[in-house]
Amino acid sequence: MATSSPRFNGLESDPKIKHTERQIHEPVSCALGDISEIKDFHTLTKVTRSPNLVVIGFVAEWCEACTNMKEKVSVLANRWADDDVAFHYVDVDKVPRSKLAYGVRQIPTFLLYRAGVRKRDVVRSDDGLLDTYISQTVNAL
Repeated sequence: MATSSPRFNGLESDPKIKHTERQIHEPVSCALGDISEIKDFHTLTKVTRSPNLVVIGFVAEWCEACTNMKEKVSVLANRWADDDVAFHYVDVDKVPRSKLAYGVRQIPTFLLYRAGVRKRDVVRSDDGLLDTYISQTVNAL
């Protein structure tokens, strides 16, 4: 007995890929959003004090996982733009104080801040978990 797989706009999805219920009914846009690079420690400190939710990715140019996450995070930036969620990157090699000051031990690391309070951490390349944490933090208002 064959099972049918979900269909998207007339196209059948790969049965080996597990889709969440939300993905089946509400496909995520693939448009890319804006992510700014923070180039100094003072700006980093200022950004974390924003009253809106801020997602800060701690990355490095040599980090392959960081490079792979950039486009995924850009899609998330587009998705959350209407909720005033700001996305930023900090290259830990260009702003070396950032690692120690923010407790970053592994890259990529994504920290969620609102009004100077650290809300969540994602310490790996997991855009799904990052999206979930953003949703939970936005909806916790």
